[in-house]
Amino acid sequence: MILACVTWIVSYGNVFFFSQSEPQFALHDVFSAILFTFIASYALLQMTKSEVPLNQRYEFWLLLGIFMYFMPSVFIFSFVTDIELREKIWFLHCFFDMTKNAFFSMAVFVMARPR
Repeated sequence: MILACVTWIVSYGNVFFFSQSEPQFALHDVFSAILFTFIASYALLQMTKSEVPLNQRYEFWLLLGIFMYFMPSVFIFSFVTDIELREKIWFLHCFFDMTKNAFFSMAVFVMARPR
């Protein structure tokens, strides 16, 4: 988790040092998205070994939201280099963002529920 926080700070801290058109910024952005995807998928796999049902754990919903947001974003923003095509498929990013927010809302609902 510490590695994820450091990567997040480094990746988005570079906004002040590099313009978004420079390759260093894109590399940090893609690297952080891939790292968060792997961390979330590993944590989700570890949760399946637990006795507690997954839908009753708020951590599951948070990690699922992170995974479902970063996984498609990596493909949309790092592998699609044509600007016109990116603009045409931008609605997909909005869909994944809404899905992430729905999972985060579910996490808050599960966390607030009395046990």
